[in-house]
Amino acid sequence: MAATEASTVDPVFQQSSPSDADDSNVSDDPRHQHPDEADEEGDLSGVSDYLSSQLSSSLGQSSVELSQGEYDQARKAVGDDYNEQLSRYVEVAEATGSESDQQAAREFEEAGENQREFIDATEEYDRTYQEYQEAKAAGDDERARELARDLERQSQEVDESGAALEENYENLDETTNEDFSEEQEAVEGTRGTVSSQQADVEAVEFVATELVIDSATETISFTEPLEAEGRLTTAEGEPIANQQVTFAVGEQTVTTTTDSTGAFSFTYRPTALPLDTTSLEIEYQPPSGSEYATATTTVPVAVEQAQPDVTIQTPSQPVAFGDELTVTGTVGVEGTGAAGVPVAITIGDERIGQTTTGADGTFEFTGTVPAAVAAGDATTRAQLPLDGQALTEAETTGSITIEETESQLSLTATQTDDGETIAASGRLATADDQPLANQPVRILVDGTTVGTVETDESGEYEATIDTPATVDGTAEITAVYDGAGTNVADAEATDTVSGLPIAQTLLDELWWPGLLITGLGLLLAIWAYRQRGQGRDDSAASDLMRESPADDEPTRPERVPAPVLLELARERLNEGETNRAIGLAYVAVRSHFGGTDVPGWTHWEFYNETEPQLDDAERNTLLSITEQFERAAFAPGTIHRNAATTVISAADQLIERSKPRSS
Repeated sequence: MAATEASTVDPVFQQSSPSDADDSNVSDDPRHQHPDEADEEGDLSGVSDYLSSQLSSSLGQSSVELSQGEYDQARKAVGDDYNEQLSRYVEVAEATGSESDQQAAREFEEAGENQREFIDATEEYDRTYQEYQEAKAAGDDERARELARDLERQSQEVDESGAALEENYENLDETTNEDFSEEQEAVEGTRGTVSSQQADVEAVEFVATELVIDSATETISFTEPLEAEGRLTTAEGEPIANQQVTFAVGEQTVTTTTDSTGAFSFTYRPTALPLDTTSLEIEYQPPSGSEYATATTTVPVAVEQAQPDVTIQTPSQPVAFGDELTVTGTVGVEGTGAAGVPVAITIGDERIGQTTTGADGTFEFTGTVPAAVAAGDATTRAQLPLDGQALTEAETTGSITIEETESQLSLTATQTDDGETIAASGRLATADDQPLANQPVRILVDGTTVGTVETDESGEYEATIDTPATVDGTAEITAVYDGAGTNVADAEATDTVSGLPIAQTLLDELWWPGLLITGLGLLLAIWAYRQRGQGRDDSAASDLMRESPADDEPTRPERVPAPVLLELARERLNEGETNRAIGLAYVAVRSHFGGTDVPGWTHWEFYNETEPQLDDAERNTLLSITEQFERAAFAPGTIHRNAATTVISAADQLIERSKPRSS
């Protein structure tokens, strides 16, 4: 079965096809060997060099395009093709086991991410700069100053992402055979252009300021906060007097007021500040309409850790899928609220979102109830995802009741124009028509599961099914949603497809039912195997069976190797005898698992005896093979070639991956 959405099928039935090699970019450098041209033993070093060269070339092309203002082309150079090459490089690095290759793979990944961030930041700055120039030309000074403030922030983002990218290039210079000097120069040039433009903007729009911290506590913790005193002035020394001012301190912002001399003081309690911080940055952040520029300074610190307390409040009334859910609580230490602390909210094992505490340590999160939490009493958890920071990790729990929601599932199945497949589609939603996204829907043909598809964001799903052989020209297609483990009820839908091909009855050609019920199936296979060696065809097997009394005591025949039986099955398939091919594949499976021990078993007795010894994948595969054999042996129709091919492949893989049962 093929599905247009993400699908999962039994791994034994899943097939893969080789992709065509693309050698259009083979380098002239012999050490840069294209992956598809590696020798049989795998010239991994050459492949690694080739991929490294391709990735480096993409980064260089992106840098050139960016320097010319071609943002879309710059992104394309580090887009899907880059990521595909990177994936292959990671695989090669793992195969070589080389630490330098693995380090280079990490750097290439980070370089791609940082390059994309650098492109986005530069484009945003350029776009805002154009708006700023237009506002200045129009004489709109107020708008120009607002845009200048935006440019200030954006220029910092350009500088930070560019610096990270240059560090990647420096590391790649050391871990690969590539030269990244041109890329580094391109990044430096872009950063320099933005920095120069921003200096001009700030010189026109803002009054330069100076921030000085006169005294501060050096060893700090939440319970022993930073007590800072300082002074804020213009660059010329004029006090910024009697104003409310805001400072960014570590992961928080604090607000205070200056006096007539520009002096101020504030208290900072670290919460998410890393413990290894030794220099704490403090930045003056003027309002967007202010005439003053930002100013920054640092103070030395040593951070110590504190243990927080967390509380949570959850709704007392039951909730259901899609309902709005509000969770509130507090984070603090010894009764003092902790500001700027991240809080992750989960229901059961499902994380539904994250929020941050306010200045007083309280938090509030509103989200919706997901389907993936089982109906009944559930645990709601508020967790602080902190690690190596001023506050330790902590969590608390509450309880909530989740009610089951009724669901509805639709299905439409039609035969495609080519007659080879059936198109199945439908929608999964709640009873009040809320879409159920990313949920598995199992597809069955005449009661046999052929695969699973996943619903999209609208709750819709689509699947393509190989046209089955039929008894009466019809097939029943069923879609099933199993709500086990969720808070959504089961749902099922069925549609019938008619006008399917009907073939002549198998019983007129072959005695497979009597063959296996009497336990002589393996005798047939042995007879066919031996006769083939004498140039005789196995089609005379039915005559052999007619000569065998049904009530004779079965004998234990010599076992024929399963691969030989599968070879016979493929020969019958190539001759168009799909039902015989399926029968031989089934006999091969029985031979592999020692089915001759009890010759009188029916196919279902054999399955019931064998399946407890198999894992889930093997059990599902044996079930599917048995069901297909039953159709081939007892239903008056010819099985479709695609189905027979799948059965033979499944039998081959089941035999390959499982151990035969002891005789």
